[in-house]
Amino acid sequence: MDLDITNLTESLLKYNPSCFKVNFSAYLNEFRVEKARELLASTRLSVREVSVACGYSDANYFARVFKRVTGKTPSEYRIS
Repeated sequence: MDLDITNLTESLLKYNPSCFKVNFSAYLNEFRVEKARELLASTRLSVREVSVACGYSDANYFARVFKRVTGKTPSEYRIS
């Protein structure tokens, strides 16, 4: 499941800053990490491929964001 522009746009249109206690950047990271969790659990894509599919051009940055949000690295998450 790729994060194509249509899915991303539909989700972002639902973002209403007054309803959340997080800024847009944090919201976007949460959205991307949720999609990454789905891909890690349901596919055999590499971590790099998952990071690109979720909109991250740097797999190392993706891994840092993923760990900050979930408490686990993408590889640890996939194993658990």
